[in-house]
Amino acid sequence: MVFLWHIIKIRMTKSDKKILEGAFRLFLNADYEGASTSDLEAEIGLTRGAIYYSYKSKEELFKAVIDRFVLNKQNVLQKTGFKEEAAKWISLKEYLEVYINGAKNTIESMKPFVWEGNNGFGGYFSLLYQAHKNYEGFDSKIYNLFFHEYSFIKAVVKNAIKTKEIRDLDAEEVAHHLRYIFIGCAFEESFNNGLTVEEVQKHLMFYYNIIKR
Repeated sequence: MVFLWHIIKIRMTKSDKKILEGAFRLFLNADYEGASTSDLEAEIGLTRGAIYYSYKSKEELFKAVIDRFVLNKQNVLQKTGFKEEAAKWISLKEYLEVYINGAKNTIESMKPFVWEGNNGFGGYFSLLYQAHKNYEGFDSKIYNLFFHEYSFIKAVVKNAIKTKEIRDLDAEEVAHHLRYIFIGCAFEESFNNGLTVEEVQKHLMFYYNIIKR
């Protein structure tokens, strides 16, 4: 099976970067459908003429934001820095350590975009749902990325079983559990104060210690 995922590579001018970062900040904290051109101007710090010179409509700008800050960030190779073939030889513990560090970097990178008093993870889940409603083709793109991450983890788990790092378990189920631990924690904490790296590490390593030999 050929795994379909994409990494969005965008060559940006300083103006493009300013526009996308400002729009991401607005959509993360407010709501795409309710955001006006005036809101975009205020958050980005450019006139509507400058904004819509680069992106012809609010919809086009929203899609560019989702491509850069959601789809691009959800690629497991981007999150970990591993090459595809690394899944065949890295240990599960090494993968988890790198993944946890990647989660830390993601959490830190979001902080400048979160308005004071807001929950970044709550805003992020809201942004995903906005993309589901307003970005045609988003569902298939994000699913392919999720499936690719699951497949990568499953390959790591199979190698961990083969090398006797962990017990002889169902690799598919272990891969699902590892993904759902992070997703579940992130979703639950989106209603609280947001996810911390310490929580991610605690839950993932607790599970790892249960399944290791």
